Amino acid sequence: MAEDPVKVAIWLDDNPEPIGVYSPPASFELDTTKLPDGPHRLIVRATDRAGVTSVRVIDFEVHNGPGIAVVGLNPGDVVEGRVPILVNAYAGTTEEQWEPKRAETPAPVPTWAWVLFLAVAAWAMFYWADNLRPEAELAVSPTFAPPERIAEAAGVRPASPTPPAEPAGFAWRELGAETYQRNCMACHGENGEGVLGFVASLRESPRVLAPDAEEVIYAVLTGAPRGVDLRSQMPAFADLLDDQQVAAVVNYIRNSWGHAAPAVDPERVRTVRQQLRAHSQD
Repeated sequence: MAEDPVKVAIWLDDNPEPIGVYSPPASFELDTTKLPDGPHRLIVRATDRAGVTSVRVIDFEVHNGPGIAVVGLNPGDVVEGRVPILVNAYAGTTEEQWEPKRAETPAPVPTWAWVLFLAVAAWAMFYWADNLRPEAELAVSPTFAPPERIAEAAGVRPASPTPPAEPAGFAWRELGAETYQRNCMACHGENGEGVLGFVASLRESPRVLAPDAEEVIYAVLTGAPRGVDLRSQMPAFADLLDDQQVAAVVNYIRNSWGHAAPAVDPERVRTVRQQLRAHSQD
């Protein structure tokens, strides 16, 4: 068998002697663990029988040492003052049993992740609010509707409760409806149903229908009933409504949507308001 006319010699970096001379095709193993980390060069020279040589140069980089992570400073950053920087170094490429946990570099949550989280939260709130009310066919089901609403849908009109007598000299019905529409209906709703978990429902509420209306008066004046923690607290109306308006809207709430509770007069509101002032001064 004739000898191959082409010889291949391989040099590494600037070494004066080749690391091997082969007849093509040649196969060898380059042990990078014996090379320092950083840039290197592999030079391949092929020479034929006539002495004509071709050269190919391959630049490469060795990275067997510890990996380095820097958090807080990037190439090209313009900084000033004190800059907190976190540096981590971790090895593993040459270890037989490498622990990945050592390569975990703590870092703050990126801005895009917060933006994504807020967008998803906003969508969830919108979806929840949009689907809070049941469909029309379910609105009169026992699951969602109060008994009087079911009876109304079935064509049965319940007996209307006898409206309470108005306190002497105080006609509250028209003023109460007007005050409720201007100040309360936007949150509590036209029928006093509120928003579950956010705005208290006024329908069939034991606090609203208590024989003594002091709790309702207190809530209107201060913005929340005693001892109740709601996600959304209504504004205090002590400085926005006078005694007549407060008494009228309290009577409207206690005697609407099938309610029937004793009415109060402005003097009762004035008494509760004075008690609150005295308590705040103490």
